[in-house]
Amino acid sequence: MLVIVGDHFVYARNRAQDLPNAKSLTALVSESSKTRAQIIGMLDCELSYGTLRSGRLPWEIRFSTLPWREGRSLNFPDEIKVDPHGLPIPRIPTKGWSVPINTFVHDDLNALFPR
Repeated sequence: MLVIVGDHFVYARNRAQDLPNAKSLTALVSESSKTRAQIIGMLDCELSYGTLRSGRLPWEIRFSTLPWREGRSLNFPDEIKVDPHGLPIPRIPTKGWSVPINTFVHDDLNALFPR
């Protein structure tokens, strides 16, 4: 999910697979005989906050649950293009893509997601 308000954005990416029911994430990891790869998969999600233009670079991530992403550019906008009707769509067709709310006009979208 990408939410843009003024010069600020929040990007959230879910895990590849939903977690099973457990008392807590700590309990899920410690009470099971999961492999390292499975544990990493349970932890692999992202919540990042940043700025579009007022940072050192466009789409700069200021804070993230993935610390190595801080200070870098968000790559998600590179995956988006604007169709002839003015709607944001993925550059590569993907399953489950939707734009539930879009309040940007065509010119704003083209500025955010250049071709």
